[in-house]
Amino acid sequence: MVLTGEDIGKDNHFPVEELIPPILSGLSLDLSGLNVLTEAATGNYVFTPVIAAMAGAERVIAKAKDSRHGSFEEARDHTMDIARRLSVSDSIEVKREVSESDIHESDIITNLGHIRPIDAALIDKMGGTAVVPLMFETWEFREEDLDLKRCYEKGVPVLGTNEEHPKLRILDYNGPLCLKKLYEAGVNAEDAKVMVIGENRFSDPIESTLAKEGADIIKSAGDDSLRGCDAIIVNTYPSTQPAIGAKAALTPEEIKAQAPECVIIQYTGRVDRGGLREAGIRLLPGEEPAFGHMSWTLAELGPKPVIKLHAGGLKVGEVMTREKRQTTSIKEAIRNSLKKPICQDFSEEQKIKYSIHK
Repeated sequence: MVLTGEDIGKDNHFPVEELIPPILSGLSLDLSGLNVLTEAATGNYVFTPVIAAMAGAERVIAKAKDSRHGSFEEARDHTMDIARRLSVSDSIEVKREVSESDIHESDIITNLGHIRPIDAALIDKMGGTAVVPLMFETWEFREEDLDLKRCYEKGVPVLGTNEEHPKLRILDYNGPLCLKKLYEAGVNAEDAKVMVIGENRFSDPIESTLAKEGADIIKSAGDDSLRGCDAIIVNTYPSTQPAIGAKAALTPEEIKAQAPECVIIQYTGRVDRGGLREAGIRLLPGEEPAFGHMSWTLAELGPKPVIKLHAGGLKVGEVMTREKRQTTSIKEAIRNSLKKPICQDFSEEQKIKYSIHK
């Protein structure tokens, strides 16, 4: 499936009562008898506790806090309003602080913003059935969010969510999100010349979507290939090196000389923002995104991508904690969990780096 501009926001008019049940049914998400510790958030990230409760979780503890996205009270009230609409409010508790017993009794602890950082102090409070689903793919893992080594020392399995799973297809939404950012920058993808820098699991859906919209995709800046370029999409995470810079393969001066009117879309990864500004090149977003984070989230496309992603993450948690209950070996629990295609392992490079799976 390749999503196009026509898909942007097409599900937004559906009430959540219609959006959530088929997603849970498609994943066979069953959290009955399980306790979940997750976040209560705002906007299109409000649904995670509700998803867990609708999937039958015995108890959902949702931690909320004041943030730039909204206050504790807004997160609590929005979460509980939706929970009441869907008749699951009795299963959800929204808290500013969680207790040691809340942590110890939780089977699934989600790696989401208001729970992070999941450090040694938190991990050491976890109980014997605890697991941590990343809630995204393993290559996107950020070590400042979660002490992966301590989890494995404690016997707490951690796995990612396969976003290409046929019931999710989350990666495909990256194309429409890039398309949306081009439109916002005044670039119509049809007949536009767009350079895409970087190779990761976002790359194919971005390029496929733009090509289907009629864009001319270029992959390298050799000779005069950059001349007349309308936009450059930078998508280079997990590389730590700037994709555009004085010492990079592409410099701000080259862009100024060949495509001074183009806009840089910093989707993931790093660029020399100062150098680009000095060269007079337009750059989105306006502020430097935190490294390892997308500059924009799929929530900009409406609730459905977030609901699917977080339901998928909870499914990974369900698989892991049920497998963990069948064995005392974390290796066996992980090995059996990975038989389910929705669960995603860490790369061999990551396993060596973080000293896991030994």
